[in-house]
Amino acid sequence: MWLGRADVLGVAEARESARAILSDVYRGIDPIAARKPKLEVPTFRTFLDGGYTMWAKANQKAHAQNLKRLATAFKALLDKRMDSITGLDIERWRAGEIDRGLSLETINRDIFVDQGGFQAGGRLGTDRDQSARQGQEIAHG
Repeated sequence: MWLGRADVLGVAEARESARAILSDVYRGIDPIAARKPKLEVPTFRTFLDGGYTMWAKANQKAHAQNLKRLATAFKALLDKRMDSITGLDIERWRAGEIDRGLSLETINRDIFVDQGGFQAGGRLGTDRDQSARQGQEIAHG
């Protein structure tokens, strides 16, 4: 970890900076990750309305039907950030659909369409492990 140049930073300032960094580490904050700029991750709704719509139009014959199906079936997830939607969220949704009396075939069909959306999300750069630059390159061709 770099605190600063020795000819500019005094010993007291260096100690104070080191204390602040150690305090962050103690609280579980990675000082190197904290310096990196935060990428803006869209909500599922924003993703569906933007990048996924472009992708679906180019890659799916039934894109309009699939977009409507995703927005209707996964209404509870629309306002969640893409990087915060977990497998547990999908399983909770699935359990709710079963409780509503939907057939497993219908539920699996919705999940299959949604799975395509999340895979496209990774390719379009919304996956938390990819950089925004990679996503822009893929989305803009």
